[in-house]
Amino acid sequence: MIDQTLHWLLLARQIAPFLPLTNASAFPFYDDNHLQLHLLGDMHQPLHCSRDSDDLGSAIKDLPFGNSFHAGYFWCQSFLPESVLRSLGCYDISLHGVWDYNIIDKTIKEDFHGNRIDFENDIWYEYIHNADPVPQIAEWLSCFGDTSAIDTDEKLLRKCVMEWANESLELALAFSYRDENGKAIINGTKLTEEYYDRALPVVRKQIAKGAVRLAAILDRVLYDPYNDY
Repeated sequence: MIDQTLHWLLLARQIAPFLPLTNASAFPFYDDNHLQLHLLGDMHQPLHCSRDSDDLGSAIKDLPFGNSFHAGYFWCQSFLPESVLRSLGCYDISLHGVWDYNIIDKTIKEDFHGNRIDFENDIWYEYIHNADPVPQIAEWLSCFGDTSAIDTDEKLLRKCVMEWANESLELALAFSYRDENGKAIINGTKLTEEYYDRALPVVRKQIAKGAVRLAAILDRVLYDPYNDY
């Protein structure tokens, strides 16, 4: 399983040419020293900005993934006794884990033949390459005001971070915590293919937004006015 931050960083490198200052080759890859980048990207996973009362969705557990939903757990068949399903790990999934990994794992495995790069490129083509990237980027960076001159002023960054966090919270309340019929997800809820179909576009768009915003901030932080890339 691949943490969503890696997707954000890799996409951020592709988005860099659409931003005014740096070259993508200047972007660092993720390592243990890039905690700030991790946190900035992570806030675009809706449940990372959700409810303390259920530990950001981690306390909502025992979510069985049937064969139609979790491609990796092909043995999670409904006709098997529950005791067997539990022993095979079919219920050992939290809501937070679903949004961290399982939705992405499923689409990479089922729609992209297990190829992570194809998954990232597909998001790139949908939201940046095949769209008009200028208004798209401007919309996702609107909290900065003039997106051609993004500032790293602490007060402005705090404002943007709070805006993005609240955006994720709204998505969590609308999509993560409720099934396709609007019913609250609780311990033991069986997540359906319809839940996945509703969640996937949210995940994809949030990854794209996180990549654009990461790229924009790195673009400014790494800018060297004395070195023309």
